[in-house]
Amino acid sequence: MACPLFVSECEATRDRIPEQLELHRGGIDYAEPFGAHDAVTDAISVAVERARANSEPSTPSPDIVANADPVATDGRGQD
Repeated sequence: MACPLFVSECEATRDRIPEQLELHRGGIDYAEPFGAHDAVTDAISVAVERARANSEPSTPSPDIVANADPVATDGRGQD
């Protein structure tokens, strides 16, 4: 079971993902994105601030991405 939690609608959430999941076959429930509700924005802000407060200071280096957390995008890495 997969339960992607999309915040906003885009071409990927509207067209590409439903097509790749073959939603037309049935058997899969696909929820609408959460949208820009203030509660979602606040929750994301709190999570980012908590992560910043709990992280250790780091020095920029080429291998800094080795410990990077995943980031949700529009499916093309552009948003």
